[in-house]
Amino acid sequence: MRFRDWYFQGWERRTDENGKSTFVYTGEVYTFPGGIRTARRLCLTLSAALIVVYGLVALLPSEGGMWHVAAIPQLIELIPLIYLVMGLARLLTVKEPLTYRDHHASWRRLGSASVGSTVLTACMAAAEIIYIVLYVRSGFGPELLYLLGELSCFALSLALARYIRKHPCIPSVQTDKE
Repeated sequence: MRFRDWYFQGWERRTDENGKSTFVYTGEVYTFPGGIRTARRLCLTLSAALIVVYGLVALLPSEGGMWHVAAIPQLIELIPLIYLVMGLARLLTVKEPLTYRDHHASWRRLGSASVGSTVLTACMAAAEIIYIVLYVRSGFGPELLYLLGELSCFALSLALARYIRKHPCIPSVQTDKE
């Protein structure tokens, strides 16, 4: 699907009697079963906690975090976090009911970013465990603190992914919405 097709899905160009052309949304709309305020509040809390914990973990002085096997997933983790912020910003600014474009740019983007974050934080934690087992002989303190931070990131991203998966938006038929 080309970008234009996704972006304009459900939108039609209509011309009024004066010859003025406008876009009118005629596609499916999406609503939240538990209300958009609950979804916003929970996603904002989990995402903010995830970003703060990730930032603290990235700043911890840990040799395991500098090992290339652990550092590569940690750098790649920035990509899902950027998409997480983009989806969260869109979720906080849209009004219910959501158009296809709003649903795709907020809820689905949050879901994809949280799954990606879950996978990458699991890789980071596994790499840190391998580093501790293979290379650390004394001074477990910083390494265990780093591992605890990675496991916290994993738990937060998994909680966000599970919430989004268990509470999908409900599509319904739309009457004209300008």
